[in-house]
Amino acid sequence: MSKAVRLAAGDLDAAEAVLEEGALAKTVVHLDAGGGLCDKRHVTLRQRIERKPKRLGIGAQAQRRDQKKNTQQNLPHRMPSLLFFIGYATWRRRQHTNLAFSPAKASVRANSPRHVATAPTAKRMRVMFQGSMPALVTPFKNGAVDFDALKQLVEWQIAEGSTGLVPVGTTGESPTLTHDEHERVIAAVVQTAAGRVPVIAGAGSNNTIEAIRFVEFAKSVGANAALVVTPYYNKPTQKGLIAHFAALNEIGIPIIIYNIPPRSVVDMLPATMGELAKLPNIVGVKDATGDLSRVPKQRMTCGVDFIQLSGEDATAVGFNAQGGVGCISVTANVAPKLCAQMQAATLAGDYKAALAFQDKLMPLHEAIFAEPGVCGAKYGLSLLGRVGEEVRLPLTGLSDATKDQIAAAMRHAGIL
Repeated sequence: MSKAVRLAAGDLDAAEAVLEEGALAKTVVHLDAGGGLCDKRHVTLRQRIERKPKRLGIGAQAQRRDQKKNTQQNLPHRMPSLLFFIGYATWRRRQHTNLAFSPAKASVRANSPRHVATAPTAKRMRVMFQGSMPALVTPFKNGAVDFDALKQLVEWQIAEGSTGLVPVGTTGESPTLTHDEHERVIAAVVQTAAGRVPVIAGAGSNNTIEAIRFVEFAKSVGANAALVVTPYYNKPTQKGLIAHFAALNEIGIPIIIYNIPPRSVVDMLPATMGELAKLPNIVGVKDATGDLSRVPKQRMTCGVDFIQLSGEDATAVGFNAQGGVGCISVTANVAPKLCAQMQAATLAGDYKAALAFQDKLMPLHEAIFAEPGVCGAKYGLSLLGRVGEEVRLPLTGLSDATKDQIAAAMRHAGIL
């Protein structure tokens, strides 16, 4: 039982002594007001008395607190730490889950590209889409797509070490394919690859509605991603570029932006790309600007896990040195093994070996692009007996001088 101590208004010294006693927890203190005594010391002391019961748990409060204390002491001494750890781990898991799998919440929080970079999906995509990925030519025979040659080309590319395939880009002559041919080529490549390497389907258009159709088809046949060029000729603003790619993001397949200002006459700036990188399905870029400073700039705006692939064979080694992870290559049509070895060396950090491979390949890069690259790639493949050199108008066959240059470059590379 608690006891009551009643002190006169003037007994300030006695009151202070009682407050300081260890037995106060079971003592109720009353300090009578009287005699008009209300100096500062008296007021302060009364405040201490009034607060002290609540803090120390006098009377019934003390009994309840003592019971609670005894109960806690009976628990294993490490239980509080364990409970804290479980609670903290649960909170972290929820935070991580919300970031990785809730695009709306991630978009709101992502004021910094760091948020995008830490998403596990981005890391998995970065591993999937790297190395040497040929921008496949589309073989023709008597004016029609040669699907037998296409399937054999896919098999050869995989056997030679290519780490991905990109059908129906510009090198695949997408501008001169019908919509039916476009879709049949993608389906054939996906079916032939059969999951052995990822397939990034060309799906670009300067018409958003048409691009949506191509991307939806790529998803429906099992392509791993879609390569979408910045809309050409109609020259959208940066705001228009965001709207175009945001619409494609909704389809639910990874999108690789294809930024090639010399052909599209529009340049997606790093800041714009950084905004798009916040969307869950905009996972990378094929950069054909020729400006190697774009790689570190885009690392700053898009995050370090944003996939940066070179679209220019001649600068691919330097591109990877700046933070790139691969190349969608035209030369790899003709020299897949060398291109794959060069890319593997850069990813391993062995730039001495990468430069040795690039020294072999550099004359071939130049020769293939002496005229339109698809024409050069098809002629080189024809010398290897892989496909015919037939192209569709308005493209035409190569001049004799360029043919000689390509043959000489292939001999220099040791593939002819």
